[in-house]
Amino acid sequence: MARNNVESVVRIEQQEVQDTVFPTCDGLAANLYRHIVIPFAPSFVQSVVPGGVILVSGILKYDKDEVAAPFLDCGCTIIESLAETEWCAIAFRTPELAQ
Repeated sequence: MARNNVESVVRIEQQEVQDTVFPTCDGLAANLYRHIVIPFAPSFVQSVVPGGVILVSGILKYDKDEVAAPFLDCGCTIIESLAETEWCAIAFRTPELAQ
């Protein structure tokens, strides 16, 4: 954070996901296994502002579609996905507010 001069705008917390009340934020990154990401996907989406970004990583590439499904069901779109060896990361954009 210091190298990128973002200490005043980025907050990093390490918490147990099941004990966390997610604050409203512009973006969320989660390096978690699929069995943790999937049930919390709706909470992640609700905490990120419309048009914000959710990045999930630590996902086996074979589980990509299963992990993406609850985010897509919540109205997110996939911005990008990357894979390296057997692991992948997926970036989602949260749905914009209806006008």
